[in-house]
Amino acid sequence: MAGFAFELGAWAPFFWLLAAGLIGYALLQAVQAGRAAGVKSLTEALFRCTAAGLLSILWSALLLAELGRLRLRWLLGAQLLLVLLSLLWAWRRRASWRLPRPRREDCLALVLLVIVTGLTCRPHLHVLGGEGQGLYLAIAGSLARSESIAAIDPELSALDPQWARQEFFYPSPWAGETTPFGDVLAQARYLEGFILDDQEPGKIVPSFLHMFPAWLALNYKLGGIDGMLQAQFATGLLAVLAVYLAGRALFGRRTAFGGALLLAVNLGFTWLHRTPAPAGLAQPLLFVLLYGLLGHQAGEDRGAEMLAALSLGALLHIQLDALLLLGLVAVWLLWMLARPDGRWGHWRLFLLLAGLQLLHFLVYVRALAWGYVLSTAWALLGGRTLWLSLLLLLLGAGAVVVAVGIRRGWFSKNLRGARLVAVALVGALSLGAYWVSQARLHAGPAYGGWSPAGLFQSLTSWGFALGVGGLLLFLWRGRPAQAFLWLGPFLACLTFYLGCGEQAAEFLNLGPAGAAVVIPVLLLGAAYFIEWIGQLLSGWRSRWVPLLLGGCLLAITAMPSIALAKHVEYLGAVGAVRQLSQEVEPEAILLFFDPAQAQLFAPPLRYLFDRQVFVLQQENPDTAALRDLVEQWEQQGRSAYLITPHGMDRLALRDLVMARQAIFSFHFPQMDLSRGRMQAQAVVRDLTLHRLQALPALTSGQEMVIDVGGDDLAYISRGFYAKESTADGRSFRWTEDQAEIELPGRWFCLPGAPILTLVLSQNFASAQEPAMFALRLEETVLGQIEPPPSWQSVQFPIPETLGPQFCQQDVVLLQLSGPVWSPSWTGKSVDSRLLGLALDQVILTLP
Repeated sequence: MAGFAFELGAWAPFFWLLAAGLIGYALLQAVQAGRAAGVKSLTEALFRCTAAGLLSILWSALLLAELGRLRLRWLLGAQLLLVLLSLLWAWRRRASWRLPRPRREDCLALVLLVIVTGLTCRPHLHVLGGEGQGLYLAIAGSLARSESIAAIDPELSALDPQWARQEFFYPSPWAGETTPFGDVLAQARYLEGFILDDQEPGKIVPSFLHMFPAWLALNYKLGGIDGMLQAQFATGLLAVLAVYLAGRALFGRRTAFGGALLLAVNLGFTWLHRTPAPAGLAQPLLFVLLYGLLGHQAGEDRGAEMLAALSLGALLHIQLDALLLLGLVAVWLLWMLARPDGRWGHWRLFLLLAGLQLLHFLVYVRALAWGYVLSTAWALLGGRTLWLSLLLLLLGAGAVVVAVGIRRGWFSKNLRGARLVAVALVGALSLGAYWVSQARLHAGPAYGGWSPAGLFQSLTSWGFALGVGGLLLFLWRGRPAQAFLWLGPFLACLTFYLGCGEQAAEFLNLGPAGAAVVIPVLLLGAAYFIEWIGQLLSGWRSRWVPLLLGGCLLAITAMPSIALAKHVEYLGAVGAVRQLSQEVEPEAILLFFDPAQAQLFAPPLRYLFDRQVFVLQQENPDTAALRDLVEQWEQQGRSAYLITPHGMDRLALRDLVMARQAIFSFHFPQMDLSRGRMQAQAVVRDLTLHRLQALPALTSGQEMVIDVGGDDLAYISRGFYAKESTADGRSFRWTEDQAEIELPGRWFCLPGAPILTLVLSQNFASAQEPAMFALRLEETVLGQIEPPPSWQSVQFPIPETLGPQFCQQDVVLLQLSGPVWSPSWTGKSVDSRLLGLALDQVILTLP
């Protein structure tokens, strides 16, 4: 990157994790003063240090981005100051600096890390463009380049605001709305993922929560695009350890290792296969939060308490899903405080840090991401999902009642009945969610390569049954507080999943992100169930039963990962963004016409490859003003190109000339689901884009080419067969007895006589003599064509007097008519088509 002497490339996120371990070590020593409460192994101690240091880096990056100072030297200075203050505080409290000695248990965590690394760790070769993945990369690039969340775009500032808003910007649904907090700024969506502030020309703000893009931006500064993409894998390592340690606190060492092992071999989650989505960072923090709450519950462990509070605050600034999690944690705390030994002082550090971060979240959202939060909150609370919110409130109220009942001993006389009701509730929700997931799996196409039924798509029926069985068993035998904490997110996701529409599904990310919340719980439940079977059975054969069941479940879980391991970069157009950026000069202006393709390519092109990009909003834009803009760009030595999808390359732009430049065909792997066994598999997607140069005026001698034998279907009106190729690679199309091609009337506006050239050949498969074909331009006969014996160019001058007439028309019809023949007439072919002549190109040379 400019301004930096080196790049760490794909190793950038590992540099941050190494630095995080040192920072977190000093921070933890200051907080817990050397007390090792709850720390049982060297792995756990190192995990705590890394998690604490990473959280401090995330918070520092977000605050610096808010202040407009997202620079490496500022971040390093802030972290160095934090380390020095922590060391001074720990020294004054006479902290002990020794880490726990290595134990045999540390080998289990090492095995998990080796498995994940062997399956997923390799340098990224391509840029992922498209949908949320490309948008987060673009936002990170914007933060890295501008070093601030709010940035001034010079290209936008130079445009006329009123005209540009109409032609280039998509109005925000919340523009001008009045809320209890005041009027929402008049906003318009410039590109997907960004909001334009109309009150300050050229000011753009990313529309999503910014802690995750800030983390990507740091890796972008150190390691470029490869560093950003590898960041997902680095945090995935942390996530597997977080699941293992949290599961160990609940189920025990063997169950935790079995569940984390199943998770480690399954690449089908966003937080392991390095898709640039916020779930990749949110899921490690979620399980760090659970680990911290469980650790602090077991004893007054200030280190675990601090980890839980910082994780909860960071989750608020990464995904709005954490608003739901905030309610669950609040209910769990009420449950804990309702016990006879419950006391507020035990949680004072957690409540203080979480409260400060929640206050910051409210101020931050109001200032920078208000429209996004309003729209997603409406998706949660409005319309057909309102009853789900009421249901959650009822569940929360029920949890409070249960907590009070436990404190007063209401359930002590009938504990078995209360457990039975809870087990029945979880079982009913689980079976209902499984039924809904099966129905949605077969209902429609996958969303972004994943079906909305992605909650259970990576598990077969046996895997799901074992997981739910283990959770029910744990709920029946486990302690109530731990059962609620572990099953809370699981119950919440299943409740939403049973009745949510697309809006609520997007709110909770119940595709791969939702699976990342629930599937680790299911896998730990499955491991717990297998371990229970092993304890239940007796005899010399009992030791093989859990091993056999575990091996079967391991195979079930690994099945979708086999395909994913070969196609890790499956979301979006792999490499297409980089390829398109290399095809145009850096000073070029790219105009995207189709919003769907613009979402795929435009943000990464603009913010990662420094290509100026605009997205045309109007189907029939004001091309007179656009022509003036193109003229201005030409005077600056900058070419303007229109990028359109296949089939949309003939547009009604009266004041501009579209000269064809190139056709791009992209082939990229994308994940799909086989409808039978719910196994993920990679399929190849095709995408064709056309690049046309936008010219303000026609120039003398310019050639306007229609590639009939290629992909210029937009100009072909009727009367042509499918594309064919000769042995030497030339592509062409056969005409029928009458064929028509539409030429833009704008091409005939120059004074003088243009020349029409047809590249064609005789009926070379016919045994008959070639017949004469008539060539007409509207009602004017240009001449007769006798197809030549080989591929040749035949020219026809167009009378100068026709130019003014055709110039007033939007479309000028070119007609070819003549006798036809059939290859089947020769007796050597079964082809019964009626063919005219073979046509390759139509070229109009301007006078």
